[in-house]
Amino acid sequence: MKFLGDLELEEQQIIYPSPSNPRLKGLLPEEPSIQALAGSIKKDGQLQRIIVQKVGGKYETIDGDRRCIAIFKSLKWKTILATAYEMTYHEALRLRLVANIQKEDLTPVEKGKYCYDLFVVIANEDKLNGDQAWSSRGSRSKYLAEISQEVGVTPGTIINWIRLWHSYPPEAQKLIASNKEDLRKDLIAPTTALEAAYVARKIKAPPYEVLRLTKENRWTNTELCAAIHRITDGESVTLENLPEVITKFRQGTTNRQCVFEVPSYQNFLKSSKSLKVRFDDYLNLAIQFVLTKNEEFKQFVISELGQGEGAR
Repeated sequence: MKFLGDLELEEQQIIYPSPSNPRLKGLLPEEPSIQALAGSIKKDGQLQRIIVQKVGGKYETIDGDRRCIAIFKSLKWKTILATAYEMTYHEALRLRLVANIQKEDLTPVEKGKYCYDLFVVIANEDKLNGDQAWSSRGSRSKYLAEISQEVGVTPGTIINWIRLWHSYPPEAQKLIASNKEDLRKDLIAPTTALEAAYVARKIKAPPYEVLRLTKENRWTNTELCAAIHRITDGESVTLENLPEVITKFRQGTTNRQCVFEVPSYQNFLKSSKSLKVRFDDYLNLAIQFVLTKNEEFKQFVISELGQGEGAR
């Protein structure tokens, strides 16, 4: 990557939004986030330069599409401050991803699309087809580890982002929450959307239809997991009877009063909030983990309570 200098560019000199921008929404001048950004820039000036790469006789944005829209479309300024580089396609993808990956308004689906684009570029550099590399467990693990090191996110998180993007068409992606405000609007948490996609694969149904039913019926991770267990146990579950299967699970669920020590309860609640998981889902998943990891939990109980009566 070669530094070309700090520049002051006019709108006609810039290619924006970049065709490679991972954002699938949030780039219209009338949107509240753009208006707020324009207000901040008008008050304090452009505090951060956009990053661009030289493409022919113009400059394509790597980081700064929203600032371009705020400055040129909302504020109607004539120029914008930029830092220009000459870089390879891989370098541009990586830099754009690193610049955007930690931004809260970039959705998990958008991150998935961009991570997969980077995955394909890395595979192509090894003369492998991207889709074939993804289908191979060995190649997939290798390239996900490489992307993880580059962007500072675990391979498990990256693969979940990519699975979300792979699973749902654009109209379905609109139902998936990207932040707490979206959750308050009853959009579906990414973890629940992943579980819905898994159910769809198990019953050979369109993922969008399962996601739509999940939103309409307010199904939780635990309830979708219950449907998967029914399928694993040999029960015939289809898209048509899925609501009935989950309703039966709801009706058979026993509500119990759990007694927590105050510090334990506060830590449990804090942990569920940090993962952006509903408390009851978190509690049910913890119970499910205990039941499926019986030996590990037994050893934990013995180590905590000793070998006496409390451990039996």
